[in-house]
Amino acid sequence: MTPTMSKEAWLLGILDLIEPVGECEEWQGALVGRTPVGYTPRGYLFEGNSQGKHSVRSIVWRFKHLAMPPAGQVVRMTCCNDRCVCIAHMKLMTRADSVREQFRRGEHNTPARRAAVIQRARANPNAKLTIEGAREIRASEEADEVLSQRFGICTKRVGMVRRGEAWPELAQGASVFNWRP
Repeated sequence: MTPTMSKEAWLLGILDLIEPVGECEEWQGALVGRTPVGYTPRGYLFEGNSQGKHSVRSIVWRFKHLAMPPAGQVVRMTCCNDRCVCIAHMKLMTRADSVREQFRRGEHNTPARRAAVIQRARANPNAKLTIEGAREIRASEEADEVLSQRFGICTKRVGMVRRGEAWPELAQGASVFNWRP
């Protein structure tokens, strides 16, 4: 049986991964998507809580307010810093208000945002498929399996490129603003 750490030692370990950066307190640990996460042993946040990864913002909120956010409420950051876990920058709001705030800030899934995400992905020097490769796939009459092996991508992706579902700007009259996942 492995020894368990005390709640105080666990919380100190969490706090050790938070560093002041400007007006924010940034999480230096893992992110899942854009959310800072930390490991929580069973029962450390509240009774009956399962162990696993939890939002560090929820952990900080829990220990500052001695309760989890009320049902139907989410913790939203006012500073727009993905790594920030500063309690002074946290604000409670409903999920509907959170979505309105995302639209106000321009963070929600808009055509311009999707285009920016696609552009960043394509600028990745480690990307398996470039625009030249997509053009070659579109012009080729070879089997999907042959092309997938040549470019190191799955056959489904080859088909998506050919149909204009991936790299839509290569399709007739299409642009990244027409893109749908």
